[in-house]
Amino acid sequence: MRKWLGERRVEGVLRILERSPDRGAALVRLSSGVDDDVLAGMLDLSRAAQKRGDDNECLAWAELAVEASLHGGTLTGRSETLLWQARMYLDHRPSGPTDRIRRLKSAQRGIEEAFGILDEIGTPEDRTVALSLRARAHAAFARRHEAFQDSVSATELALQSDDEDLLAHVTDHLSRHYGRLPDDPELSVPRQLLAVGERVLLRIGDGPPSAGLHDALGDAYRQLDDEQAAHDQWNAARRLYAAQGDQAGVFEMNLHLVGLAVEGERYAEAIVVGERVLADHPSGVRPQRLARLHHVLGAMHRELGQPDEALDRYEQAIALAEADPQPAPVSAYRLDAALYAIDIARPAAALPHLEKAYRSSSGPVSWLAALTLTELHIVHSGDMASAKAFAERALAGAVLDTHTGSTEVMKHPAVRACSLHRAGVAAFSAGDIETAYRRFHDLVPLLTEDTTPPLIELTSTYAHPVVPPSLADGIWWAYLTSRQTGREQESRAHLARYSEVLDTGTAAFHGFALVRTDPERALDQLRATLDTLSSFTPSPGSLTGLVHSAIGTCHLRLGRLPEAGAAYETALATVNGPGDHWEVEASARHGLAAVAESSGDLIRAEQHLARVVELMERSRGSLTWVEERIGFLAGRLDAYERLILLRVRLGRTSEAYGTIQLVKSRTLGELLTGDEHRPIDHALEAEVSALRREQDDWLSTHVARPADPSSEALLSMLQPEQRRRDRQRAAEDSRRQRKLFTGLPAPERPMSFAEVRALLS
Repeated sequence: MRKWLGERRVEGVLRILERSPDRGAALVRLSSGVDDDVLAGMLDLSRAAQKRGDDNECLAWAELAVEASLHGGTLTGRSETLLWQARMYLDHRPSGPTDRIRRLKSAQRGIEEAFGILDEIGTPEDRTVALSLRARAHAAFARRHEAFQDSVSATELALQSDDEDLLAHVTDHLSRHYGRLPDDPELSVPRQLLAVGERVLLRIGDGPPSAGLHDALGDAYRQLDDEQAAHDQWNAARRLYAAQGDQAGVFEMNLHLVGLAVEGERYAEAIVVGERVLADHPSGVRPQRLARLHHVLGAMHRELGQPDEALDRYEQAIALAEADPQPAPVSAYRLDAALYAIDIARPAAALPHLEKAYRSSSGPVSWLAALTLTELHIVHSGDMASAKAFAERALAGAVLDTHTGSTEVMKHPAVRACSLHRAGVAAFSAGDIETAYRRFHDLVPLLTEDTTPPLIELTSTYAHPVVPPSLADGIWWAYLTSRQTGREQESRAHLARYSEVLDTGTAAFHGFALVRTDPERALDQLRATLDTLSSFTPSPGSLTGLVHSAIGTCHLRLGRLPEAGAAYETALATVNGPGDHWEVEASARHGLAAVAESSGDLIRAEQHLARVVELMERSRGSLTWVEERIGFLAGRLDAYERLILLRVRLGRTSEAYGTIQLVKSRTLGELLTGDEHRPIDHALEAEVSALRREQDDWLSTHVARPADPSSEALLSMLQPEQRRRDRQRAAEDSRRQRKLFTGLPAPERPMSFAEVRALLS
């Protein structure tokens, strides 16, 4: 009778709560009647709602049960309600990030409170459930190692009980949490899994729950370099997945077996197995999984020296990854394929992949794509403006990632060093010597740090080393740019330091500074420099060429024309191909023109100077900003003027006049060649120039500064750059809306006198 009355009382309390429009208020009125039976009834209502798919009602009863456990019931009832609510919060996550984080934190607090109770009165089974739930909460917050450790502890407790269902449940979580861990270099994690996993297999046998455990054990044996044991475990998992009709599981095991062949460097075997897997794969396999297999097969063909097959597989991997609506490493696939295409001298195939990888990614992949695009435009297309733009984007991205990025490799000083070096070379190639000077000025202090090359792991089959330039290379570029920007004292200091770095004696590198004032002494020191450079592997072609060119200038000043000509020819021979060290070729040909002119060979002198002007025009033609082009021309007018005089002396008045018009059209006529008149707002242009200077100052300030983890330091670092970018966007919007002049066509045709006159009239 007492039991019957108790059941009726519980039913009455639950009925009142169920029908009440405000269950919280009703619970307060009925609080004196709350006990463990009422709590159990609330949990039953929550489970019933879960079965019929009513998530809101399920969560509402779970939360009400936790609240009720504060009014009545035992500690056992309290722990049961807390664990059930935590499980519901982990199972039913809202789409909004704020609500999702709130529920996960609440679940974690509830589990910890339940642990405090279970430490005193809980059974091993109760603690097993709590550990399993806490592992899931850790996994939700990406604390993968903590999740795995809790799963191991839960499995150890489950092995002590007779509950086979509980053991199967925690074993499934153990396999899942292990699978999310990265490889352990210390191998403690795989050993820990093997210690508990083999004991679990003895209990549960070869039933369905053991398939995932066999999979995890196979990976553990792989990390321990026991290939045969890994092979056996994955074969066992494949057999169990096949028996269950789980074709996706079978496919994953086949991928593991392909991976074993790859790690064993049995590339032909990996291709055979991979082709068989592709032929038999189930229809439900996600495109990104197939993309990964195609990419691995591409890497195998690459290792076997089969470029056409490798590129074909890479293209298929990219297409499949793009077809998958879920995130896939398509940008990394594109970058991998592009770098390989460059390696096999197919730059045209690399360009579209690099551009898409840059636009659609961030962090290391975007940075490496921008850096590679810089090199591609310098070496292959000759588009110096694009090269410079991509180099500056790579530099800005590297500096930002140093302070705010989550990828450790981007915080390595080698990344910033490579960015500065490439940006400096691109600016120098584009004729912007001042920007090049600033980049190399910032680079040299950075190269004194430890710049051991880190690896950017693009995909599982390819890691790209980030190799910074040598300190000697950085100092040489700093010398070259400081000399060409008129910083004589600084350039001499760089030369002295350059000699110290190379351990060759300071005097050997003072020859450049003595060419004009004391050519005899300069010759001795420049020859000593050549002796030093001859021991370098690989040979520094640009430096060697400029030294020979300086030796030629010394002979020319001393009136030794044959020796001067021979030195200039030697300098010219260091240029390997079109666009390679154009400043060396321009310097050598400029000297050869002077030798030929002094010897009375005006035709040969004219030919050399025409080539010098062609080289300068090609470099200048890739610039888009007015001040860049005019500044580039201002320091090189001597070559144009000498070419004009030579053509006049040769009686080629038409060609001489054409060169005159070339110079004139560079400074005025090209501003008027657009289809429509676009005025220049000089105040706005001054603002844009100031913005560029601000960015240069910002980069110089932060490029070598170690990352400060405090949020205030990051905010103070980012706010000025954010304000500058906002002003930059406003200036660009103003240009578009007012249809102002935005740049020069490149490359442009020099205008004739008649065309310029027509425009001006």
